[in-house]
Amino acid sequence: MLLYLDHAWEKFKAQGSMNRIEDLYAAVIEGAVQRIRSKIMTLCPIIFGLLPIMWSPVYQAGAHVMKRIATPMIGGVITLAILNLLIYVIWRKRSLPAEPPAGSFDGSSSRCRCLLVLMVFLLTGIAIASAYFAWASGDL
Repeated sequence: MLLYLDHAWEKFKAQGSMNRIEDLYAAVIEGAVQRIRSKIMTLCPIIFGLLPIMWSPVYQAGAHVMKRIATPMIGGVITLAILNLLIYVIWRKRSLPAEPPAGSFDGSSSRCRCLLVLMVFLLTGIAIASAYFAWASGDL
């Protein structure tokens, strides 16, 4: 994923159109779209392979141990898929030209806030789901 994001970054930079945060978002989307199929083909087997472990009855052999292993793995795989792009945007944002004066508004700060709120919501949901599965299995 990082290689394709870098290629999109370099393409936009070579065209001279990497001046605003919107250009960075467009480059990230272009790079991510090229790798979305392989990303989904990696995520789905991991998630669908671990979900039966999460839903297995507690009385099965090894279920109490495997549920504790599967829970953070599912959460980690899901958040990593999204955090890759968010961290790349934060990292490359430093290379952009200086922001316009404080009086002007281009909408980029509200977009970053929306992404941050979305990430907090997603991580909270994963934590709640993990706690529920631990509670339902009798581990808590």
